[in-house]
Amino acid sequence: MPDTEHLNLEARIVQQVIQGDKQAFGQLYEIYADRIFRYLFFRTGTEVVAEDLMCDVFFKAWAALPEFNLDKKHNNFKAWLYRIAHNTLIDHRRTHKTEIPIDQLVELQSVSEKPEEISHLLADLNTLDNLSRQVLIHRFVAGLSHRETAALLGIREANVRVIQFRAIKKMREISGDGYEGK
Repeated sequence: MPDTEHLNLEARIVQQVIQGDKQAFGQLYEIYADRIFRYLFFRTGTEVVAEDLMCDVFFKAWAALPEFNLDKKHNNFKAWLYRIAHNTLIDHRRTHKTEIPIDQLVELQSVSEKPEEISHLLADLNTLDNLSRQVLIHRFVAGLSHRETAALLGIREANVRVIQFRAIKKMREISGDGYEGK
């Protein structure tokens, strides 16, 4: 469960932004920019595209933030922001129709300190079905909770846990390595 103190601070910052404080939005950007970039980069495989999409995500968040607290489903800013990132990614794929296979993410080496481990991980992720791959990316790359992942993918939280467990088990069997689940 998310840290209550962090959620309270985040809620105060969001309220400041809704009241027109642009510097407060800068704080939210600082907190989430790297996370959103990694999520988008892992899904697109291109640094430039991930940066462009990240800018779109924060522009959309800025525009929609006054509506954030009006809808009771949007009580978790992080989950709401990842939903915007997910939808932005879907829109991008619809308009560009080119998707790089996960095992060809060469640029990821520039983001990682251990490129050989990343390439091994990507090859193993490529053996999973799309839903399992999405669950692992949301959980471990984006750092979302089980609940946030479930909301983002439109499935039950219990399903996320089962899919995660089975995906990690399959990756262990394939690689012979010990992947750790959270």
